[in-house]
Amino acid sequence: TSVLLLSGTLGLERGDQSKPYRYVPMFSAATAPTLNPGASIGQVNVARLPVRPLEQLPLSRDRYAVGARFIHAFGSATLRLEQRLYTDSWAQTASTTDARTLFDLSGSLCVWLHGRFNAQSATSFYKLAYTAGIDPGSGRLAIPAFRTDDRELGPLVTLTGGPGVLLNLGSAGKVHYGISAQTDFMFSKYFDALFITGRTAVYGTLGLDGEFE
Repeated sequence: TSVLLLSGTLGLERGDQSKPYRYVPMFSAATAPTLNPGASIGQVNVARLPVRPLEQLPLSRDRYAVGARFIHAFGSATLRLEQRLYTDSWAQTASTTDARTLFDLSGSLCVWLHGRFNAQSATSFYKLAYTAGIDPGSGRLAIPAFRTDDRELGPLVTLTGGPGVLLNLGSAGKVHYGISAQTDFMFSKYFDALFITGRTAVYGTLGLDGEFE
């Protein structure tokens, strides 16, 4: 009636993952501290310097994660809990907790409730406002070697939840067919990003399931 699964994941990424269309605003050392999370496009355009270099990320990223999944069946219901802990060579850490409770209402109908909570820190090079200036030694413009305005690399939390349903359509030979539908409501809070402080979304799926013996 119970299953416990432990897992570990290692990901080694090499190559330039920078977006070729993403330009990062630069600010003077005096102006950068005055910007607050969620600053509007107008506020950023007034405060930024004329230079807007392309995004540049490190050329390698090593990802490490450990996880656990616990499934327990009791009567006509099943509880599934998942926990994942993550860190990488960019100094980003994250924790993801996922829970799903499934109810077998009949031999052909199953419904469930789903909840998920994700929290993460920023990478070591992520900043709300990057500074640029003239290098006194060379007289050239000095900008940070690594720079991005990708809010997914900054600190955030995301809360997700919603219902789902699976209807068994019967069997054809050794194949069992079903149709499933799920709706999730998601809210993300960005703690240190320009232009936006939160986002609400609705995610829905409709699928045809096949189980092969």
